[in-house]
Amino acid sequence: MVAQGSLLSRSGFSLGGLLFLLAGLAVALAMALPAGALASDAPGNQSERSYARDIPPFLPPALRERPSAEAPWPHNQYLVLCYHDVDDLEADQNYVAVRTSALFEQFAWLRENGYRPVSVDDILRAQAGGPALPPRAILLTFDDGFSSFYHRVLPALKAFNWPAVLAPVGKWMDTPANRPVDFAGLPTERRKFANWQMIRDIHRSGLVEIGAHTYDMHYGSLANPQGNMMPTAAFRLYDPKRKAYETDDQYRKRFSADVKRISERIRQATGKAPRVWVWPYGASSGLGIEVLKQHGYLMAYTLNDGLATLDQPMSVPRFLITDNPSLDTFRNAMGFQRDPPRFRVMNIDLDLLYDPDPDRQAKNLDALIKRVFDMRVTTVFISPFARPGPDGRVREAYFPNRVLPVRTDIFSRVAWQLRTRANAEVFALMPVLAYDLGPGIETVQSAGAVHPVRRVSPFSAEGRRRILSIYEDLGRHVPIHGVVFGGDALLTRTEDTGPAALAAYRAAGLPATAAEIAAMDDATALRLARFKTGALVRFTRELAEGVRRYRNPDIRMTRMIAPDPVLDPAREVDFAQNYDEFLRAYDQVVPLAMPYTQGVRPDDVNSWIDRLVSAARTRSDGVRRAIFLLQSRDWNRPPGQDALDARELVGWMRRLMRNGAVSFGYYPDDFLANQPEMTVVRSELADAWFPLPPPRPQEEALPPATLAGGLVGGTARVLPGGAATGAALATEPTLTRQPASAPVGTRAPAPAAGGQRTPAYQGAEPGAKPGAKPDPAPGTKPGVKSNAKSDVAPAVKPGTGGPGPVPLVPAGDGRLRDEAVSGRHRGTLPPTEPEPRQDATGVADDFDLYPNAGPGQRDPVPSPGETR
Repeated sequence: MVAQGSLLSRSGFSLGGLLFLLAGLAVALAMALPAGALASDAPGNQSERSYARDIPPFLPPALRERPSAEAPWPHNQYLVLCYHDVDDLEADQNYVAVRTSALFEQFAWLRENGYRPVSVDDILRAQAGGPALPPRAILLTFDDGFSSFYHRVLPALKAFNWPAVLAPVGKWMDTPANRPVDFAGLPTERRKFANWQMIRDIHRSGLVEIGAHTYDMHYGSLANPQGNMMPTAAFRLYDPKRKAYETDDQYRKRFSADVKRISERIRQATGKAPRVWVWPYGASSGLGIEVLKQHGYLMAYTLNDGLATLDQPMSVPRFLITDNPSLDTFRNAMGFQRDPPRFRVMNIDLDLLYDPDPDRQAKNLDALIKRVFDMRVTTVFISPFARPGPDGRVREAYFPNRVLPVRTDIFSRVAWQLRTRANAEVFALMPVLAYDLGPGIETVQSAGAVHPVRRVSPFSAEGRRRILSIYEDLGRHVPIHGVVFGGDALLTRTEDTGPAALAAYRAAGLPATAAEIAAMDDATALRLARFKTGALVRFTRELAEGVRRYRNPDIRMTRMIAPDPVLDPAREVDFAQNYDEFLRAYDQVVPLAMPYTQGVRPDDVNSWIDRLVSAARTRSDGVRRAIFLLQSRDWNRPPGQDALDARELVGWMRRLMRNGAVSFGYYPDDFLANQPEMTVVRSELADAWFPLPPPRPQEEALPPATLAGGLVGGTARVLPGGAATGAALATEPTLTRQPASAPVGTRAPAPAAGGQRTPAYQGAEPGAKPGAKPDPAPGTKPGVKSNAKSDVAPAVKPGTGGPGPVPLVPAGDGRLRDEAVSGRHRGTLPPTEPEPRQDATGVADDFDLYPNAGPGQRDPVPSPGETR
């Protein structure tokens, strides 16, 4: 049964409630502009209207986007490969291992296809203006400090004469030889890891840079009131007793102590202070980066997608190698590494999820995760505020902040669950100006028609300061991947005429009274609009830096734009929005492709979409970096009758794709009422259901005869599901956590019997049998890394369990599962679901990165300094 509060929320999908996000679409109505005429009355449209509805305009080959795999390698950019353990026999994914033969095949293929391994010194010299990096430059990195690096990887590096980076965890190196390593909660034989004597010998080889992977922060800690465990190094800890988060100073002190300790241990072993930091699980922190710089670190590595650039040394992306890929899978994955990001988007209001009853709210969250997972979208835009009032201003938030009241602190949990359970990136959809900050804060004034959304003046210093505080607190507390600046960031032709705005105009030599603004000619109006556009861009860039300062530098910044300035740049005077300027200022731009809010007639929608995409294409990267946002409701209709037929929405998506658009989505999504209908929409929305053909890189697979002489003892194999990364909600079965003194590989007894679970739905696909293993997601990118920014979910350090049992969330095999049940990597589903493990207190742990504990791997010879 759906909560009554949720039913009331669903009835609130009205244009008035959406004004702070889609305010640009209200300008035409507020100013009585003939918006519909922009499409339907354009010259030539009437005579060829039916033709335009069916056949999109022809795009000459010269204007089509060139596949990234066929383009020249970008100057001074490099690809970082991230490996972990290497084993001769079994590629145990508890340790993210690849087989030795697979590693050597990959090395040989890289060499024969022109990839050039570079060292940290090479990168730093190029960064300082020295010799440029070669085309197809790659950097090899190995995490965690496994002894297999000494026994298997180092001989291969010497044979190829290739440099690499090894990043050990200090506490694992310091574990006595007669005790198992607490590998983020999984007891593991000590000899599976290197010791400091091995690290010293590896350093003396002259080929390997020793980096730091923390001293003791490679595990998950409690990070919100709901019990989510997040990477200890990157997130503020939550104290359930005090019901308080770690402060900035407390985080800096804790993080700095760990950095100091691992830096000193590496210096003692190698005689050289480390220069490279490797974030556990790829999750980074802006404040942490400040601390790293103070300790002399010059580079920091994450697990984000894409090529690394010299101008971002403290946020270096890496391509994670997992699931022991076959050579063909590895080759295909390499072809995707230069692809620009592609977005398929759903928009969610947290008001729809919120319920005063915690149990019903948990069920709503289950429904959201299930829908996002089944949709296979890449990105979810989430509005983390309570629905605004009739004036369009927000007054309550769903995350801790210093300015607005908090209705309930749930955004962190929702974002983390979608990230780790549904494999989706989360962008916070944020107002820029539409906040109720109380009396005394200057608001936007007008010399003409009054806009329906009441906004804080962007020229008010105190207003800007308070809004910046909201964005900074978002970065402090919520694990987001990006921010979308809403449609309220606009100023009409006759706005803003408040005292602070007029003073800014006067200083710039522009009309400085309301009367002058009301009477200005078009040329003067355009000059004033350019000034206002610049002011809004600068303010949003300031907000972006506020988020990045606390979350991380990789947060993507995106901004909505009304369709009018895209179709006609002269309309900047009515919006203070400029598409060319937005493309320069932001990572992506979101044109609001919502024809019915523009007054476009149904028969003219296709031609209007054609013109919108064509107008975007006239700008450099204007289509590739655009996320076209469609409407799933027609707010011109009465409430309750405004939902559009999903087939109409699908038709618009097809129209966008036929015009060359690659990124798009819709607003809003009602995940409780299945609106729009999932089985209709997802076939066009998600690549998993409507895949693109695989890339055809110029490289060719390496024949066996050309493998490095004598190094390869066999061919690589793919573990079950190895090529289907990101295809499943759950992963391998987990074990009950054992104390570090337990025998290595011991399975714990089954937990005490509890209440019986009832399946929430039947299978990952409609009609699937309960417990059945679903097929890998169709069209999944061939490769070895999911599309999530943090591909690895953190384990729980023993003794740091949450305040209570974690609510059930849906699993892809058709059964409910505790959040506690998780694996280090997503990509395969177990045929059966084990019971959740519990610690000694009876509290279900959160993430187990290394399930299925087993005996350590065999080393061929004793390690240096090790007694057998």
